[in-house]
Amino acid sequence: MPGKRGDGVLRAEAILRELSDPNVFQCCVVSDPHPKYKYVTKAHIVLKKTEKDPEEILYELKKLCEENLPDYSCPFSYSIKESLPLTAVGKVDWRALEQQAGETSKE
Repeated sequence: MPGKRGDGVLRAEAILRELSDPNVFQCCVVSDPHPKYKYVTKAHIVLKKTEKDPEEILYELKKLCEENLPDYSCPFSYSIKESLPLTAVGKVDWRALEQQAGETSKE
């Protein structure tokens, strides 16, 4: 799954982008190594500056995904980040996120 973005991943990312809380600045859903399931999906989210509690926003995003996606397309986990890596043309570099996840799981 690394280096490959299946239908479930793209569907989850589209839901988070289009229907999400206005407090979400950027998001990217990638595959993440998992000891039991081999790979799972993880949503990386950058929030806009807001007074709203980040945990409350995450709860709303999880609920949004559960209501609008089949179970297999819902992200397995969520991560709030300060920023996401970008490609030279300014798009989110999902390959770099997957690589970071792979390096973290080896430690």
